[in-house]
Amino acid sequence: MKNLLLLFFMLSTLSVFGQKKAQVTESVRLQTAISNVNARQFDGTESFEGRTVRKSIHQIYAEQGAQTNDLNKEEWIGTTYYDLQTNGAGQNRVQADDVSNISAVWTHHGQTEDGGFPQRGTGFNETDPSTGTFPADDDQKLETPRTGWPNIVTLPDGTDVAVCHLPAAVNELVMLRRAPGTTNWVESRIPTVVPSGLLWPQIAVGENGTLHMICVSTPVGNDGATYEGLNPALLYFRSEDGGLNWDIADRILPGLGAPDASTTNDLNSGIGGDSYQLVADENGNVAIGIFDLSEDIMLMKSENNGDNWVKKTISALPFDDYTFSTVPYTVEDLGGVDPNGPGAIEPIDSLSAAALSFLTSDGSGSVALDADGAAHVVFPQMYVSAADTTAGAGAFTFFPFFGDLIYWNECSETMTFVDGVVDALDTNQDTVLNFTDFNNFANHNGNMFISMPSIEVLDDGRIVLAYAAAMEELIRENETNVNPTQHYTHVWMTGSSDYGETWTTPVDIINPDLSLFGFLVNTTDAVFPNTQVVSETQVALTYQFDDEPGLNLVVAEEDPITSNTIAMITIDVEEILGLTDSPSVECVTGTTTVAPETFKFDVTPNPAAGFTTINFELDQRENVTIDLYNVVGSLVAQTNLGNVATGAYNQNIALDNLAPGVYMVSLRAGDKVATQKLVVTK
Repeated sequence: MKNLLLLFFMLSTLSVFGQKKAQVTESVRLQTAISNVNARQFDGTESFEGRTVRKSIHQIYAEQGAQTNDLNKEEWIGTTYYDLQTNGAGQNRVQADDVSNISAVWTHHGQTEDGGFPQRGTGFNETDPSTGTFPADDDQKLETPRTGWPNIVTLPDGTDVAVCHLPAAVNELVMLRRAPGTTNWVESRIPTVVPSGLLWPQIAVGENGTLHMICVSTPVGNDGATYEGLNPALLYFRSEDGGLNWDIADRILPGLGAPDASTTNDLNSGIGGDSYQLVADENGNVAIGIFDLSEDIMLMKSENNGDNWVKKTISALPFDDYTFSTVPYTVEDLGGVDPNGPGAIEPIDSLSAAALSFLTSDGSGSVALDADGAAHVVFPQMYVSAADTTAGAGAFTFFPFFGDLIYWNECSETMTFVDGVVDALDTNQDTVLNFTDFNNFANHNGNMFISMPSIEVLDDGRIVLAYAAAMEELIRENETNVNPTQHYTHVWMTGSSDYGETWTTPVDIINPDLSLFGFLVNTTDAVFPNTQVVSETQVALTYQFDDEPGLNLVVAEEDPITSNTIAMITIDVEEILGLTDSPSVECVTGTTTVAPETFKFDVTPNPAAGFTTINFELDQRENVTIDLYNVVGSLVAQTNLGNVATGAYNQNIALDNLAPGVYMVSLRAGDKVATQKLVVTK
């Protein structure tokens, strides 16, 4: 079975509902909504005819010469009337070199009355080395065809590389290259053997300038097809010559294959587009954070520049090979009501969606590598219920007012909440978040009120985190709109100097001191934060904003096609975030989580009463320990077998003193650990 142990660790160490933590009222927290695992995905084929077109109030003030903030922290680097930058985790849209020159890309479209956005493409801007600031946007795109979802990196020789995708029936990936010292971008296609084509690429530069890329096969829902049993498949590419040739292409990484009855170390159905993030460093470390809401939250990690990969499960779904809302389940199947979930609010019917909910992500998340190559991950806490088979395959119930940000790293391999995120939204300090209806949330990403995190780690180990959050008391009211009341969203930042043990007080980056027009911050809807380290104490932050909550691409909102600004702020983490101290201890990576098949590890009988037998096999001598944990992560039994030689073993475990319920059996051999679920009966 999949590794649930880390989830149970979190349940035992976190308390969402402490008295000092601000929350929406109980009745609102239990408010539910129905969605589908593919409902968020846009590929650029959308067309919204008949929408009105207008400039934002920000653009109008700028054109009329309004007085700007004297600090001028915020720079407007581009505009776009196509207002969707990402469906989920977010691409690598910002790049900085060793001397703090910054370049950025975004999905651009000029002013248009054509709701199909026929000229959509890669917007680009970069700092002027002589001034360190961005020049005025040229309102142009880099490539010829209609594209979307751009990423950018710079190779060690100074070559800039951007990758994006062609939407609709073509579904090809476009690569743009610009040689050092030139302004001309050379356009080409990235080859693939996938018949349905590719979408939602991300790129990163690794050791010796190696170019790494991930993307997905085109899903059925986007006029694609199932590929290798997956809908869609996450695919890995590698080029050791900067994208001219690809020595690895269309590879499905180990543990990310289609469901197989002979193993549990696979996917349920596939990884949705744009629900992942790719990073790499110059020491051969490559990491992929996977945040699909219908799969485990996972980290794929390579320490040899993409040759070999290890999968770590950060937070596991409770079922293997499970398609949402096709098979009913009970609270007992979950191992009890999650004490940190919506089902913990009393009284709760055991058949309710709240009691049957389990932890996942909203499809967004972020991963970063520190100077030692250890991965740091953050994702939004989202609880879903999928036991209602009448809702149809892929459907689920979620709790839009029930969430926080969860942080995990390879140093401790435990999950903790990011302190202060929820409390910071309580702007009137009444300990209650004054949200009343999830329909009042602008639909940027799954209707969650905290989402879109972007994490970076400075060379000295300080962690910097940006995210988007709905604003309690900033509301746009328009009686002519289908959603007359909507909360604005702002971009926030926080940081940690002790690997997530504590976090600085979150700062609303959309504030009068930093914004170009400070008097407009209460009418600013800012989303899609993306970050990049630019110096020992500075992080570049880019985001998109206008004065209309939500997206015009969301049909139900009926918003006009409005000019959106792409903004950039270089954040001094000491001055703005108060992140002045460096970690006092070293981040040392710990045990490697492996699949049970690694040890030929199983538990029989299961379910069991009285005793069960742990069967395992070692291919080399190791120190072996068998641990038994309850559903809240407490150690209830331990058997230390000492130094065990190569061979097959059967170890009996007494269960007489255990209450009926669900437990986790953890087999630890040397620096590797695998986990199986055990059901104890009377």
